[in-house]
Amino acid sequence: MRAGRRLCRVFNASSHGATALSFRRYGPLMRFDHHRGTATAAGALLPDLDPDRGTYYAVLKPSSCIVEVFGDARTIDLTDPTRDWHVAYPRLPRDLHLFDLRGNGAMRAGSVAALAKIPGREETQAWSRYFYERPEYENADGLIYYNAHNDEVSIALYGRAEAALRCVPSRSTPLNDPAHHADLAEIADANGLYLFL
Repeated sequence: MRAGRRLCRVFNASSHGATALSFRRYGPLMRFDHHRGTATAAGALLPDLDPDRGTYYAVLKPSSCIVEVFGDARTIDLTDPTRDWHVAYPRLPRDLHLFDLRGNGAMRAGSVAALAKIPGREETQAWSRYFYERPEYENADGLIYYNAHNDEVSIALYGRAEAALRCVPSRSTPLNDPAHHADLAEIADANGLYLFL
């Protein structure tokens, strides 16, 4: 992905100090988290702080952000005072090198294109750790794939991409800002989501 491209990210600023540019180092939690976690006696992997591995999810279009964050609940609820949702538009000061899981990309790596859509997060997280740890993928800043909610492009970045993101304060605003209401209503309508402002 070329330098100068703008990405989109929705984040909860009241959750563990999340910011427009922060990489989450606690996991694995989400689809392509590559955190090592803590193994249980039964072999399960529990989320834990992994200071050496951070994950950052972003997209190319605001609609992708909204469905990825709110799609499982099918409700965009901006009235909850315990959640401080923001939308940010970071820019890339350098090219991003992304491992492409779209089309036949996943199959060429030994998996399948459905990898980004299977419900079992343990499997997708294991694949992400594999991609992160293999020498042939050491130059990959992260993964690019079609999301499971509305098949739009999503990106999971590894901590090695932290220097590849810049976001000026004016490009990060509260999601419940009235300036976003019309776009949120359109996204909700297009994707069958309920919207509460």
